[in-house]
Amino acid sequence: MIPAFLLGMSAVLFSNSAGAPAGKAGDKGSTCIACHNSHSLGDNNTAVGIAVKDDNGNVVTSLTDGMQYTIEVSVSSGSSFATGGFELTAVATGAGSSDPSVGTFSGGSMVQKISQGNRDYVTHIATKPSVQGNAISWQFQWTAPATLPSSVTFYAAGIAANGNGTSSGDYVGAGTVVLPRSSATGIASTAASNGLNPVWRHGRISVTFPEGNIVSAAVYNAAGQTLKRFSNLSGHVELPFPSSGKGLHWLVAQTRNGQWLRGAFFTK
Repeated sequence: MIPAFLLGMSAVLFSNSAGAPAGKAGDKGSTCIACHNSHSLGDNNTAVGIAVKDDNGNVVTSLTDGMQYTIEVSVSSGSSFATGGFELTAVATGAGSSDPSVGTFSGGSMVQKISQGNRDYVTHIATKPSVQGNAISWQFQWTAPATLPSSVTFYAAGIAANGNGTSSGDYVGAGTVVLPRSSATGIASTAASNGLNPVWRHGRISVTFPEGNIVSAAVYNAAGQTLKRFSNLSGHVELPFPSSGKGLHWLVAQTRNGQWLRGAFFTK
């Protein structure tokens, strides 16, 4: 007969295959190595990569108020492994352990959102992607708040697991990415030199963009919330945008050379 306390321990160890416990992304000084401690952090060249991407799949170097991004977390190691796991969060750079996370996590495949106090995390579920070339990765979305802090730090920790059903023998890595708030983005920023003149009528936004020059655009309400996103726009367009109520909105667009344009319109 297996003692009851060992059954309880086994349940804890096996439960991590369906998601890491909150607070193990490294943001509070603790990572997956708190449980998976057979090796030191980073042994076997185990690393965690964090890529924050825009609508076109480009890795960004700064963040825009209210914009949505795709986050790709990858775990790699110096030798083959059976499966893996991760946990990630985003906080204002320099935040204390009791400060909240920044932005909103959503979407993705084979991931879940969990919380600890006022801080949200994303972690794996029991079903995981395949390991390819000694690496495994996940993707999901993160939306920046209406007004970002001066910079955001993304913390992530992950494991390259041997698949033996326990926490023993696994390799652990961790990583961080710090991204500043763009000085020329967001609906609260000063209008660009070449503004937009959108007009809303009958559920559509009528606007003229520079020819072949717009990478992405988004509509915000007066509170800074992202309501709709568009990409690859050129010339005069009629963008579908059903009214959600009377009020002020902003259309913000980014050109291929990095310039930001914006214009206000009202819905009825």
